[in-house]
Amino acid sequence: QIGRALGGRDHSTIVHSCAKMEKQMAMNKVFRAEMEALETELSQL
Repeated sequence: QIGRALGGRDHSTIVHSCAKMEKQMAMNKVFRAEMEALETELSQL
């Protein structure tokens, strides 16, 4: 479902993207804080 919502992407593309984001968040505190802030904003919609 997520892949379809993001332009018909294959599930493996989504899995790869998630892994890439997790790695970036583990290595970059600023990026992690930005993603956490975004998650908070989105959860309030």
